[in-house]
Amino acid sequence: MIAKKVKDILKEEFGLMHVDESMSLKYDLALDYVDRLELAMFLEKKLGVRLPDDIATSVVTVEDLIRKVEEYMPTRPVEHEAQPLKPVAGLYSVWNGVPMCCITGQKCDKLNPAEVRKNKDAANLCKQQQCVIEHNFARLAQKVK
Repeated sequence: MIAKKVKDILKEEFGLMHVDESMSLKYDLALDYVDRLELAMFLEKKLGVRLPDDIATSVVTVEDLIRKVEEYMPTRPVEHEAQPLKPVAGLYSVWNGVPMCCITGQKCDKLNPAEVRKNKDAANLCKQQQCVIEHNFARLAQKVK
């Protein structure tokens, strides 16, 4: 199934009539280095796979390319993973006069009750948003890993 998709992408994006697994990307299909970089981007976009940076130089044949895509293909599509519901960043609620952070669900230690009483916004937008910045930084750090 992956082999057919890779071959179809090669045909569609580079206007090729016939693609065989034994064909060389460089010599048989006439794909230079830039073409192979573009191919990697097409594969990542259309198949939802993250390929290594050296893909343009490490694969020689279509079969090598298919094996590499299969190797890095996620076991399940990333876009279909169950994600926990996330609160709206920068909002807080008030419980018994105490600001509660919508990010952590805990008492907000960044705002004091006097600031909350002055804030007449219906959406209770946190002006400081320190917890939002910390939370977003932590999420970004997890994605980079």
